[in-house]
Amino acid sequence: MKFKAIVLPVLFTLILAAVTFLLTDRFVVGVSLPRFSLFSRKSESAYTVAEEIGDLYILNTTEYRLKLIFPYDFVDRDLSWWAVKEMYERGIEGDENQEELKRIYKACLDGGFDPAIDVYEFIILNAVVKAGINISGTVFENPSLYPEESLSSYMKVAGEGEKRVVDIHLPAAEITDLYIDDRKPSSDSFPDARITPARWRDLVDFLQPRIRDKVIELGILDDADKNNRELISKILKDSGFSEVNFRERKL
Repeated sequence: MKFKAIVLPVLFTLILAAVTFLLTDRFVVGVSLPRFSLFSRKSESAYTVAEEIGDLYILNTTEYRLKLIFPYDFVDRDLSWWAVKEMYERGIEGDENQEELKRIYKACLDGGFDPAIDVYEFIILNAVVKAGINISGTVFENPSLYPEESLSSYMKVAGEGEKRVVDIHLPAAEITDLYIDDRKPSSDSFPDARITPARWRDLVDFLQPRIRDKVIELGILDDADKNNRELISKILKDSGFSEVNFRERKL
């Protein structure tokens, strides 16, 4: 059955309006989302369905909170720091993994301690990583600019009345935000290493891409993809659709 040209643009607008409402009003829909188990002894986990942020084209559906101990959460437990120290000081080139260990070792030195000698020195940090949907640059951002034929390749509607079915392609889940809390004196009774504000900023810049890789390995994008679908499905079913199907496609 062919629908009028207005149907799909209205449907896209409905989703965008619902997402915008979620973001601007801090409204949380009744979607049951899982909590995630990360590092069992030194992490917390949580989720957010939506929150107010500057860019209304971003919807956060998943949040990881991690308490990390640098450098020990970024290396193997049985690592010999003396071996890394020797490679670093003698300028010995190694494979990519060894070169990464040398970079981490240098970051420790820049932070004011030598892990090969100061075995009880480390830096505690708290990181928050969010993931979800970013519709900026996709047809979801401004569906009125696209012809019906183009919109139909991303969303199709069939049926009438109480048996309306929608097939939809969602943007792939992506990390939407990552930040490390500003450094504060440790409240955990640990001998947290001293570090200057300037070196702290350098360490944050060094660790951000590594934390990103870590949470991707832990499955944050898979969790976000699942939560994205649950949220959009909830919005559409509450809007009168009896069935919502998702197709694999990255916009």
